Amino acid sequence: MERDRSGLLVLDEGECLDALARGRYGCVALSHRALPLVLPVSYLVDRGSVVLRAAAQSTIGRTASGSVLSFCAHTWDAATADNWSVVVTGRADLVENERERERLERLSLPQWGDPDDPQIVLRLTPVFMTGRALAPPEARVSAPVGAAFPGGFD
Repeated sequence: MERDRSGLLVLDEGECLDALARGRYGCVALSHRALPLVLPVSYLVDRGSVVLRAAAQSTIGRTASGSVLSFCAHTWDAATADNWSVVVTGRADLVENERERERLERLSLPQWGDPDDPQIVLRLTPVFMTGRALAPPEARVSAPVGAAFPGGFD
């Protein structure tokens, strides 16, 4: 498996989706009033995309459909060494088809916020996906001083 210059394992798209499938909550980054805004959401992975739930009257609910946004989820579990971070960027579209929404509900899309508030479901179709994982302790190598940030700012 490939490593970045910081010594983290680079996840391919399949590994990113597998990691995301183990989570339930993440954050969405979107543009709001010309500024970046990061908000928590519940999610699940379905057919190679990320499905998000948000309150219909929330900022996400009012503005995200049809927008390009980024989604991030991660976990840190020292006991199991299941330590990863994944970022997905793409277009979010409202799931309007009632059959599709019901199918997604059966997949246990977690409720977000007040259960009495109307909810929307968005499908984030990935254009870019990147992920990193911390190697198990026995396989770790020290990163050089000044190594690149895992997201690749160099």
